[in-house]
Amino acid sequence: MHFIIGTAGHVDHGKTTLIRALTGIETDRLQEEKERGLSIVPGFAHLTLPDGRVVGIVDVPGHERFLKNMLSGVTGVDVAMLIIAADEGVMPQTVEHLHILELLKIRGVVVLTKCDLVDADWLMLAREDVRARLNDSLFSTAPLVEVSATSGAGLAELKHQLALACTAIEQEAASKRTEETASSFILYPSSLPSRPFRMAIDRAFTVSGFGTVVTGSATEGEVAVGDPLEVWRQGAAQPLTARIRGIEVHGEAATSAARGQRTALNLAGLDLEEAARGGTIATPGTLHATQLFDAWLEVLPNTPRPVKDAAPLRLHLGTAEVTARVQLYAGGRLEAGQTGYARLRLEAALACARGDRFILREVATERIVGGGSILEAENKLARSTAQQELPLLHEAVAAGNDVALAKLLLRRQCGGMSEAQLRFELCRLDISDVLEDLRRRNLLWSGGGSFLHAATVTQLQQKILTMLRDFHVQEPLQAAMPHETLRAALPKTLSLAALDALLSEMVAAQQIAVTPAGVRLAGHQVTLSEEDSRLKERILSLSYAAAWQPPTIDELVAQLDKPQTARKLCFALIQDGSLVRVGDFVLSAQRVREGADILRQHILAQGSLSIGEARELLGTTRKWVVPLLEFYDRNGLTKRVGESRVLR
Repeated sequence: MHFIIGTAGHVDHGKTTLIRALTGIETDRLQEEKERGLSIVPGFAHLTLPDGRVVGIVDVPGHERFLKNMLSGVTGVDVAMLIIAADEGVMPQTVEHLHILELLKIRGVVVLTKCDLVDADWLMLAREDVRARLNDSLFSTAPLVEVSATSGAGLAELKHQLALACTAIEQEAASKRTEETASSFILYPSSLPSRPFRMAIDRAFTVSGFGTVVTGSATEGEVAVGDPLEVWRQGAAQPLTARIRGIEVHGEAATSAARGQRTALNLAGLDLEEAARGGTIATPGTLHATQLFDAWLEVLPNTPRPVKDAAPLRLHLGTAEVTARVQLYAGGRLEAGQTGYARLRLEAALACARGDRFILREVATERIVGGGSILEAENKLARSTAQQELPLLHEAVAAGNDVALAKLLLRRQCGGMSEAQLRFELCRLDISDVLEDLRRRNLLWSGGGSFLHAATVTQLQQKILTMLRDFHVQEPLQAAMPHETLRAALPKTLSLAALDALLSEMVAAQQIAVTPAGVRLAGHQVTLSEEDSRLKERILSLSYAAAWQPPTIDELVAQLDKPQTARKLCFALIQDGSLVRVGDFVLSAQRVREGADILRQHILAQGSLSIGEARELLGTTRKWVVPLLEFYDRNGLTKRVGESRVLR
């Protein structure tokens, strides 16, 4: 695994000086930064840790005026150095940056800088004060390292603690990849090699002779030179496409880049004005843009004002920033320290995925009020349904549990999902391990290119059996339910191939029978009364007698007693093949076979058949012969060539 380490802390607490002492790299690159001695935009470096691994370094601004730049820089950070000057202690931006790290769930190391400027007693007080102020925070048990960037004291220990922090994340990822519990197989999303590549753009510029270059911290997956990519601009509903012409990792040319690396991509097919901070680079077909998502919200414990329903807030996601209107599912407000579910409507589309974390700030004061994580990246659920599912989604997303998430998605999609849909929803390139785990637990059904939850299949099968039982009672004269009737009663998202596979299993289990005419319960037979049997024979007799001037169903029924029963019997006879529908007319199946023989013999003898010849052979008129010939065309006896027919 690769890692990116970021700084956090109050302005003038020595973040940039510390990075220079650790790496020998000056991260303040702007002339204004050098003149003012103040970081304005994120700076970048790299560091070799004692275990030999090379990590990326992101140095963020500490001044409150540049908080937006800090939020942009912290994107993709795995381990944070919370930097506090020993001579000043915890200050306002220390607290603000700490809240950001907590909302983004970034852990790390506490670094007490400028220790050479205070005596031993003051240093002890500073250490105790920092521990007290960090109590109950994400950094309450974090290592605390005392350093001096001027003398170099403590730098070796700091590197050691950073290496331990990276190793701890690596071990946690390995543990979560193999850990099984009674209910789920847990996976650590950002560490999976099957994740598609993703990188938020924090800089874009042109290099003479090379073209457009974008930089950022790779947060998922990996890419190589020559790979295609999608470029999602902030506010755009659709992505642009580009190809990787060249890659740099930590300032050195490379053939590939992976999550946890500071990366520069030289992109072919992309103009500079099409790339800017706030955009996202991703593997094609793995992201979508949305202006509406459901989320889990956390309000900071020290915010002076609650988050109110329908309130506008500034949302920071990756390196993007947009205004969002918050609609609380519980209504009312979320007070300081409270949590809850909300639907966020954005003023501009952003490319995002389930599990992405974000920060919320007040529009007027720009004060951070909270943050959260995306649970449903492109919401299509009604609020009532979402309220039931969001706690389950939250649990699965928070644990990085792809199997639990897949179970929930399959239960929701009662018509099934394709493998491509599941890969997209889970934001993975390979889902074979997830599918295998579901199969092992007897939770997965597959057929016709679709995946369904096993419980959904049971429900569908029971529904089909119930429908057939009811149909046989309500339509005792019909041998089977028409295929189109059955299809219309099932979920529209259930593919025909999946339905065929489902019915085949029921046939194998001797539950149903499937015929060209329809579907029936196994063993079901139509039983006619003596009166209905006589009526049936009368229908067959009349249709045969009509020969090649057949009636419509209405005309046939008009000649019979019990017209309602006669009509139902007509449809039943069409189902069992005794009658054949030809256009608007019904013919005796026997007549259809006789006509086929007559026409076949003529074509064999003469080579072709015209409409006039068919009319004379059958003793009928154009009104009936044209639909009859078209029927024979559709059923493979003849083929139209110009105005004549030949044998197919």
